[in-house]
Amino acid sequence: ILFLKSEDLKEDPAGVLRRVYKFLELSPVSDEKLLQIVSRRHINEQSFLHNADNGDKFKMLPSTRGLLTKFYKPFNQKLAQLLGDDRFLWDDVHQNERGKRT
Repeated sequence: ILFLKSEDLKEDPAGVLRRVYKFLELSPVSDEKLLQIVSRRHINEQSFLHNADNGDKFKMLPSTRGLLTKFYKPFNQKLAQLLGDDRFLWDDVHQNERGKRT
């Protein structure tokens, strides 16, 4: 099983795509083709939610975020331990969210 973080995909789409191709044991894709793939316009829920026209009506309440963070923390810890990858603790995301509130 290959686990990927959406943050990694956003930060380095070509690198993540290379990892997926390698994991699936597919022939490598040329840099030109990778650039063509990752340059395509993406429409997803996140881009809709962060659209300036939508304002704050789709933002999560801090109390809801706190509740979810507390609930999922032990599961994230177990996942990070199983994968040997502390990025799945989501500490970087929580720090960024705390920074945005100040």
